[in-house]
Amino acid sequence: MRQFTTFAKIHLSSIYSGQEISHISRLLLEKIAGIDGIRFYSDKDMKIPETTAIKLREAVERLEKHEPLQYILGETEFSGLIFHVEPGVLIPRPETEELVEIVLKDTSAYPATKEVQVIDLCSGSGCIAITLAKRRPFSNVEGWDISGEALRISRQNAQSLNVSVKFIERDVLSFIPSDNQIGTIDLMVSNPPYVCLSEQQMMEPKVLDFEPHVALFVEDTNPLIFYGRLAFLGERLLKIGGCLYVEINSRFGKETAQVFEACTFSEVTIFKDMSGHDRFIRATR
Repeated sequence: MRQFTTFAKIHLSSIYSGQEISHISRLLLEKIAGIDGIRFYSDKDMKIPETTAIKLREAVERLEKHEPLQYILGETEFSGLIFHVEPGVLIPRPETEELVEIVLKDTSAYPATKEVQVIDLCSGSGCIAITLAKRRPFSNVEGWDISGEALRISRQNAQSLNVSVKFIERDVLSFIPSDNQIGTIDLMVSNPPYVCLSEQQMMEPKVLDFEPHVALFVEDTNPLIFYGRLAFLGERLLKIGGCLYVEINSRFGKETAQVFEACTFSEVTIFKDMSGHDRFIRATR
């Protein structure tokens, strides 16, 4: 095991701190070699079979090329749940966990008998929809995404986490609700693409080179395009008193709020994330 940890330090020291390398090494040893944390710290001289050592070295070499650890492991933790991830979906962020917690807090007083219809738009890995379905017994939860690859992964996650969520291939930017869908939804939640293309220069290679750009970026000329469509859909799909929750680009907090205020939404509230940045909006129909 010592030979592997040394190998990891040599190859990853230009990318990660010593503490990060130790954490990464422990996770790789646990997931690939089945070595738990206790043995990681207590038995540094443990021998690793060569076939396993090859897999460990390959993982480090992928990390050296800036591939995200979550894709290499094939999983990530979100809100206490383990989600499968691969390059077809965005890796769930801690900020999005905060969005989910806002929704759960707002709905904590709902009686168990209350029927609640929920839609997660631009659902990606399904982390929002599945977590809401797992943590609160809503009557019906749907996840919409334009990507067939993302939908395959989200359905896999719903099955592995034993929750009932209906995932639908749907383009938020072009979908027009039918008459029988008007005013039928209680909650809409979305973490849509919101990073401007001009912000790419500030992003790490592991994001730019591996995560799906369709789930990340919008044109600088129309950075709020998804929020305009979410407001349009919210006006039509939400029941009176229903709420729309969105994650936003912190650069455009007030501007995004104004998109909803210009429509038939009231009580448009901006929430800050754990770093103190404008990050979420709740708007009531």
